[in-house]
Amino acid sequence: MGNANPANTTFLRWLSLLIISLLSRPADAQSGNGDYDTYTTWSEFVTEYLEQNIDEDALEAESDLRQDLQFMEDLHLRPQNINTAAKEDILRLAFMTEAQADSILSYRSRKREFFSLGELQFVSGLTPVQRKWLSLFFYAERIDSRRAYAQKGKNRHLFITNLDVPFYKRVGNRQHTEEEYKKNPNCMYWGNALANTVRYRFSHGKQFSAGTTLQKDAGEPFAGCGNYPYDYVSAYAHLISTNGKWQAWLGDFNVRSNHGLIFSSGLFKNTAQINGPFSSKTLQIKPHSSCDETNFFRGLALARQGRVWNAAAFFSLRKLDARLENDTVTSFSKTGFHRTQTELERKNNVRNLTAAMQLGYNKNRLKLAFTFAFDNYDHVVWPKEQPYNLIFLASCEEEVSGKNGIESALPLLPHIDLALVGEPTGMQPAIAEKGLMVLDVTAHGKSGHAARNEGENAIYKAMKDMEWFRTYRFPKTSPLLGDVKMSVTVIHAGTQHNVVPDQCVFTVDVRSNENYSNEEIYRTACAHTDGEVKARSFRLNSSRIDENHPIVAKAKALGRTPFGSPTLSDQALMHFPSLKMGPGESSRSHTADEYITVTEIREAIALYIELLDGLQI
Repeated sequence: MGNANPANTTFLRWLSLLIISLLSRPADAQSGNGDYDTYTTWSEFVTEYLEQNIDEDALEAESDLRQDLQFMEDLHLRPQNINTAAKEDILRLAFMTEAQADSILSYRSRKREFFSLGELQFVSGLTPVQRKWLSLFFYAERIDSRRAYAQKGKNRHLFITNLDVPFYKRVGNRQHTEEEYKKNPNCMYWGNALANTVRYRFSHGKQFSAGTTLQKDAGEPFAGCGNYPYDYVSAYAHLISTNGKWQAWLGDFNVRSNHGLIFSSGLFKNTAQINGPFSSKTLQIKPHSSCDETNFFRGLALARQGRVWNAAAFFSLRKLDARLENDTVTSFSKTGFHRTQTELERKNNVRNLTAAMQLGYNKNRLKLAFTFAFDNYDHVVWPKEQPYNLIFLASCEEEVSGKNGIESALPLLPHIDLALVGEPTGMQPAIAEKGLMVLDVTAHGKSGHAARNEGENAIYKAMKDMEWFRTYRFPKTSPLLGDVKMSVTVIHAGTQHNVVPDQCVFTVDVRSNENYSNEEIYRTACAHTDGEVKARSFRLNSSRIDENHPIVAKAKALGRTPFGSPTLSDQALMHFPSLKMGPGESSRSHTADEYITVTEIREAIALYIELLDGLQI
């Protein structure tokens, strides 16, 4: 920042997954005799689709990917006969283009119908991967009017529930005294540590589908504080006309546009701008069936797809989480968490009305789009101006890159008043961390034959020095980091069993507290040992931030507990005030399955926003 402007170690997740599928036939892909012939699985498709579409430079697209997968999952659960599918049915799949859909229909018109999905290899413009994916959404079945009529009434049901039971206690779920709660109401979660999600999907043929999603995050109250009984309740209904030209959505839905119209919910300002390539599609409206509690619309949507003219429109009215100051919205909350008193106070504070209509014209080579949008809040939206400039520096491989890591980037930055280091601490503020220095100590002796009383054994001389490193205590003890810790960790001596060694080299791992610099500890070691002491580096000193610093005080106000960290980070190279505080647990570091959960990242984002909003440094 420039001056201008809960968890424990690892946990086991119990996943209770119940899938009840009352299907007239399995949800794979069909061959000509009505049996399914699947070329891939849904899990394989998701993995491959994400690998092809995730762009590390475009994090905003992650929400769109999730929505695409949720929508395609619904299509997968009710596959269609490729011999009766319309162009619009094919284009509902995010990985298909208009040209590819036209190629499929052109082949079908020439051959009258597909006898199997294997014939897709003869369709021009399709990649092998796409042909494989299409087997999840379509089957090939000969057209029989009587049988087709009988298929229309087939119902499919899907019920999924999961329960997360953590074997650790989040900070907000531990027992708090009445005094602690009065001092900081946000130190305690209002609900228990369990997280539960319930999903139900229903489809009737391909003309009608509906679904609902219920979710309770860990720490949220169940059947309390306005919850019914879940904190998050979402539902939708989707109707398609028999000819496939008309569609209607009621409830929760997502909106995207190929014409550059940007629609979102809960930002400081919804925007509409023409900035992208045109296509023949109008607004892409899809049912919202995910657990994303912020990025969706709630209301009514209609769409019509014609040969030349296309039209789509929607109306949305929903409440958003927001921070209010003097009846003015200073920021929106996008986390979906409602666990603490502050989070509950911000729930559903703002009413947002959004309406839009789009007309598309496509004939020959002429493509036109006309977009009309309206957006309104029932409060004044005025983002708070922060009293600092925010700089984000992403670095990695600090343990192997040496001076080519964070140390090489710091000189390129302007003056820094405060740094927030995102190393895993369970989102508790580490206001101090131990430094690191490695010493190589060499004891010199004189070689001789072990059978005779010859030479000076370097091992015996080194033992005296090693004993000093084991027993010596530096007088200054840190209340956060404890004593300076020195440990002999490696010994090298001798060449063969019958030769008295003339040299013994041992390594000492030194973990310093904030009361001593590495140079001071080195000089002390040299004065009390007989061997030759060499330090590999003095760079990684202990670091500490004043416990009365504004960011520490604000972390305390948010229910966080300051502590001293025994592990080292890039913080050691920062010669300015810094606070180490990040998602995940340090105990997972350097393990085979080192990880940070998505929930931990979501919680961290919410806490970072609270911590930095209005911070005076």
